[in-house]
Amino acid sequence: MKAFYLSLWALAGSASAYLATTTRYYDGQEGACGCGSSSGLSSWQLGISNGVYTAAGSQALFDTNDSSWCGGGCGKCYNLTSTGTSACNGCGEGGVAGESIIVMVTNLCPYNGNEVWCPSVGAKNNYGYSYHFDIMAESEVFGDNVVVNFEPVACPGQAALDWGTCVCHGQTDTDTTPAGMAAAAAESAGTVATSSSSSSSSTSTVKTSTTLVAVPTSPVKEVASSSTSSTSTVKSIPTVVAESSPAAVVEPTSTAISTPQGAATTSTTSVTQYTTVTEIATVWVTPNPSATTCSSSAVQTLYGQCGGINWTGATTCVSGSTCKVQNPYYYQCVSSA
Repeated sequence: MKAFYLSLWALAGSASAYLATTTRYYDGQEGACGCGSSSGLSSWQLGISNGVYTAAGSQALFDTNDSSWCGGGCGKCYNLTSTGTSACNGCGEGGVAGESIIVMVTNLCPYNGNEVWCPSVGAKNNYGYSYHFDIMAESEVFGDNVVVNFEPVACPGQAALDWGTCVCHGQTDTDTTPAGMAAAAAESAGTVATSSSSSSSSTSTVKTSTTLVAVPTSPVKEVASSSTSSTSTVKSIPTVVAESSPAAVVEPTSTAISTPQGAATTSTTSVTQYTTVTEIATVWVTPNPSATTCSSSAVQTLYGQCGGINWTGATTCVSGSTCKVQNPYYYQCVSSA
């Protein structure tokens, strides 16, 4: 489907404009580009400025990957020039040939429920057109269902400012919409492409076409476990302390190489290695004596509780079992075997 869609653009690539059908609508809703709120649309959607309006685009204009919210076509502007005729006899009066307006896409005209006018990506509507603009207006602004030549343009200043207030501003899908107009469409949306790169590797190496000199790194820092001794008979509970410790950094080293005049030169490349050290601490937990009253005369059965914070029962386990710390609040008699 998408290959067919792209081929349509390739066949029409020499043209500066493309044909589309138009209609007019008003529903009072914010639309699929989030230009308003749940209570209604932003008032500027009814007319940004003289000759500048908003429109719901068919799927190929809204998002080529069939998104129905924050599509890649949101906030993009197009110049529409009337051909003077409607799509068919009986489906509109047309308009004045050569008359132009600018529209900004702020909504989706979905295929489902609008099959007559709004085609799916790569398909055509009932009148043989691959694109459709449903202009937001309460009264006629640009003829009556006129067929237009359209081309992407930079959004006028006020339109660009208004687009900046929409929920989807900066959140639109990144697929190319519409296909075949990437450069112009990006300009009309007022976006600048940037590139970035990242790496999960902890060692970075710079290479040249000359000899690479390996630089030995220093040993990994060893961190000893810290603990606090206690005269209590309570056993320790090992705890991994989740803390971010600074990485041990091996400074890059360079070696100067003396080269006689006329001899081949050799450059030195530095290798920087980063080693992350995780510190582990052992925390000893001792119940508060004042909070625990022990009964030394009673004997607890196997798998019974034998201690813990606020425990007032037996602390001695039956023969053949040992009192084991399960957590600070629960010690249990377990088999010594």
